[in-house]
Parts: sequence; C-alpha cells; structure tokens
Amino acid sequence: MQLPVFDEVHVVERLLAGVTALDWPRDRLQIQVLDDSDDETAPLCARLAAEHRAAGHDVVHLHRDTRAGYKAGALAAGLSSPSSTPTSSRSATSSAAPCPTSPTRGSRSCKVGGCT
Repeated sequence: MQLPVFDEVHVVERLLAGVTALDWPRDRLQIQVLDDSDDETAPLCARLAAEHRAAGHDVVHLHRDTRAGYKAGALAAGLSSPSSTPTSSRSATSSAAPCPTSPTRGSRSCKVGGCT
C-alpha cells in the first residue's frame, strides 16, 4: 500500500492507523509512506513508521527532498525503491483512510460518518 503525503502533519497518524488496521495478513502487506514533506511531517512519519514496525507491520518511510513528478513521482519512486516488494499495488490518500475491509471488499474509505 502506497501512501503519498506532502506536509500533512495533521492526518498522517490517522492514515497510518487506518492502513495498519486493514483486514489483510501482515506478512502480505507492505506499507510505504512516500513523503515529500518539507515541514514537521517528515520526522513524524519516520517516528510513526518505526512505531508500526515495532508492532509487527512492514512499514517503510521514504522521504524525497524534491517533489519531482509530484504524487506520480512519489508513487514511482516507491515502486523503484530497493525495499519495495509489490505483487500488486494500491494507494490511499490522506483525505480518506481506508476502511479495515477495503482490500477484501473493494475500494472503500472511512470518512466522518462511516465508510463509503
């Protein structure tokens, strides 16, 4: 699962919490936080990735110093990363965290008021 973020300090924790709660085997889910931030989001992402790794999730934080290609560039950088092990790829945006059943029941997201 790829999570492209840019200066989203107020939502990245909720986003990672939603993705790590997915109803999917941990050994078959790699989470990439693709971070182009130039604010306090970058150190927060690094800390959260470390915390989720300690809890048994495969979470990597990839920080780019440039926004070349914007979101598409971040996604491409994640796929070409040496740590990338995709058999398939999905991405989630910071505006809507995935519902825990979204990989098994289609693309659904959780917003205020419930899943859509």
